[in-house]
Amino acid sequence: MKKIFSSAKPIILILAIFVLSFAGAIGLRIAIAAWTGPSAAPPGDNVDAPINVGSANQSKAGGFDASALYLDGYSSEININSGALVFDAADDGDWDLQVYEGSVRVGSGENFYILDLPSCSGKLYTDASGQVLCGLDDTGSDSDGYLPDDPATSDVDMSDENIINVEDIYVNDLYDKGTGSRIEVWDDMDFNGRDLYGIDKMTINTIDPLYNINGEKFATYMAAMTGVKEETTGNVNLKCEKGGCLKIIDFDKVEKGSDLWLFYQVTDFGKDWEDLVALLTPEGKNDVWYEINFSEHQLLIYGEKEGRVSYRLTALRFDYKKWPNISTEEGLEGMKVEFKNQ
Repeated sequence: MKKIFSSAKPIILILAIFVLSFAGAIGLRIAIAAWTGPSAAPPGDNVDAPINVGSANQSKAGGFDASALYLDGYSSEININSGALVFDAADDGDWDLQVYEGSVRVGSGENFYILDLPSCSGKLYTDASGQVLCGLDDTGSDSDGYLPDDPATSDVDMSDENIINVEDIYVNDLYDKGTGSRIEVWDDMDFNGRDLYGIDKMTINTIDPLYNINGEKFATYMAAMTGVKEETTGNVNLKCEKGGCLKIIDFDKVEKGSDLWLFYQVTDFGKDWEDLVALLTPEGKNDVWYEINFSEHQLLIYGEKEGRVSYRLTALRFDYKKWPNISTEEGLEGMKVEFKNQ
């Protein structure tokens, strides 16, 4: 039995070596088949180094997507908030700089806000006082104008400067800080047919509504009046009934929005209507006169016969006490008139 086993040992050893060699060849073939060689000679086609915590500067050719970007560890944040690029220096949720489409906001409030600036042909700069100006160079020369830090409260210095192509200007007070005068204009102001509104009082020497008729210009002038008053004009027809010819203007019954209704609403006739003045002109030969029934709020126009009568009514404006004849304007000389001895 020992002889048989001893004679079989070489055969078993050879068989084991064959099996191991076959298995190794198969494994090596599989490993070679799974391996892919480099696409270019070194160092070509190397993978870019990843962003790391090293101190060296790094650049990235493609885009960078992050929910938030923090600077100096945690103290600053750059983010997108409601469609705006925002910068928070203290990372406290109070944005220090916000950039919208067409506007810029500095600070959590509205310290500096621009909605289109088509008139600025140069660049925006700030001067030593912190005012924002549009100029052709960094010195601010040839600037188009200053913009306030806060449009609601800040002063705007426009000395030697121009504001052009402005759609809306909201002004609380215009004045010269040096002299205390309200505003000085050394040349014509052309509003290009636009409205000037929201003014409480204007001190003007002459008002000239200009008319262009068939290419020729004609001047007309508004009459001045002492005291602040309102006037209205119109016509009435006298009817003769019960032995008299008259027309009753009842201010309690005039149509809302009519000239007489508006005149009555914005004037002060006085306690007994002593401040209402009526001028009457008849059409043709007719004797006309009027009476006042202030208790019934009526103006009665009489005549000797039927016919049309024109009237002109004048009364103090409701706020006439605010505007006395003695002017308190400072810094204005007004038109100089020769004094007449009384």
